[in-house]
Amino acid sequence: CVSTDGGAMMINGNVSLHLINFSMHRNRARGSNGRGNGGALKAAVGDNTISMHSGSVNDNSAGWDGGGFHLLNSRIDATNLSLNGNTAVRYGGGAFLTTKSTLAALNSSI
Repeated sequence: CVSTDGGAMMINGNVSLHLINFSMHRNRARGSNGRGNGGALKAAVGDNTISMHSGSVNDNSAGWDGGGFHLLNSRIDATNLSLNGNTAVRYGGGAFLTTKSTLAALNSSI
């Protein structure tokens, strides 16, 4: 998939998301000016909580920040997550976290 922000998925504003046995591969966030954020997932505006179990987020790209994830006021709790091979033009090939964001990972490859 190719999108402006959040190549595979964009969540916005007090969302609770649970992903189990999933994959997000080869997505791109390009933005209208080539500066998209969150190659696989962008979570912004509000207290978003994402749980990920037994999944992979690999080979995604962002035209600006967060090749895998771009988080703003968001939390990801991950178990058995593969977050590899993601790229960003500027910051955070795997993940870019800003303003009250957390990425907690257990038994994961980042």
